[in-house]
Amino acid sequence: MKKKQLVPIFLCSCIIWSLGNGLLPLLPIYAKQLGASATIIGYYLAISYAALAAGTLSAGWLADLFKSRKLLLIIAGFINVFVLFFLGYFLKIKYLIILTSVIWFLGGLSIALLWTITGMYADKNERGKIFGLLALTSGIGSIIGGLTFGNFADLYGFQTLFKLLSVFAAICPIITFLIDDKKVKSVLWNESSSINRSLKFGKCFLLLIIVGFLGGFVFLLGRLGISLAMNIRGFKLIEISLTTAVGGLVSLPFIYMIGWLADKFGKIKLLSVCFILGTTSMIVLIHSSVFYHFIIASAILILLSISQNIGAAFVTDLVPKQKLGKSISIYTASNWLGGIIGFALGGIVIQNFGLTYAFILCAIIPIFALLFLSKIQFSFPEK
Repeated sequence: MKKKQLVPIFLCSCIIWSLGNGLLPLLPIYAKQLGASATIIGYYLAISYAALAAGTLSAGWLADLFKSRKLLLIIAGFINVFVLFFLGYFLKIKYLIILTSVIWFLGGLSIALLWTITGMYADKNERGKIFGLLALTSGIGSIIGGLTFGNFADLYGFQTLFKLLSVFAAICPIITFLIDDKKVKSVLWNESSSINRSLKFGKCFLLLIIVGFLGGFVFLLGRLGISLAMNIRGFKLIEISLTTAVGGLVSLPFIYMIGWLADKFGKIKLLSVCFILGTTSMIVLIHSSVFYHFIIASAILILLSISQNIGAAFVTDLVPKQKLGKSISIYTASNWLGGIIGFALGGIVIQNFGLTYAFILCAIIPIFALLFLSKIQFSFPEK
């Protein structure tokens, strides 16, 4: 894959993940300031991630409609700028939910489009490495967002933070002009909606969707748990953000290494490692009480999130290119759908039983993911 194509994709992805990972630990605190309970916060984040899933699922259909992924990325980027600017002006939880949902919808749409373009241009023998490189943008985004967003919110308030982020977000659609895009080949939606039946490896694809769902459940409920646990223990916003930033920094070398190892040893094996790390992160969180405990847990949890990128690379191996856009959209949406259920169910569990039980739930779920991955490995053996 040529550098002139990879660099703008990488930079756009960095900006999108900086916004997402930087805001995610702060939005529950902001919602709490507006009077939301733990249950309402769970529903708020669930609705936001439902919008994220909707944006991801609509990427393939909208790309067909616009006949250009690049144009769609540019339009989404500029809309995001305006929504971020006005996010701090509406001080009721219902408006926060609506505007956050729009931002998350555009984020899901943009990530799915970027991954589809990457899959179109990446050679088969380097897909793990390329998607692993894109996984770095999540860690880099955690560092950028974690080092700056919480500090600005503490010093100047959320309204000033959202104005600053709107300027930062404007860089993304400008960079998008540098991305090359292959012409979209139309595929009927009713054909792609039964994609698991039409693909040679449809069973593997279906199991991979389930695995993606479980990964999203654990990762996003884990992120919510870290924010709420630190808030309960009296940590400041800057400390909560720093947990994300330092965790992202610590995980960076391991993220790229996992992408490289996926090409060398097989993507299913590395997906299994990611889920084992997910359980490890939850065990650490159960016993966390001081700042560095949360940093360690955050770093390990970020490594679980790489499963999304490795899974997307595996989807690229499984499906024909004319169906790649919708296939990656469906797979990526499964991660966000897991987050929706995780937030909604997690908010109820936290409200009624406490954070510890939510962490125990998240520690058990990866075991089921490992069982599904073993079935995929049996049906589609890798080197």
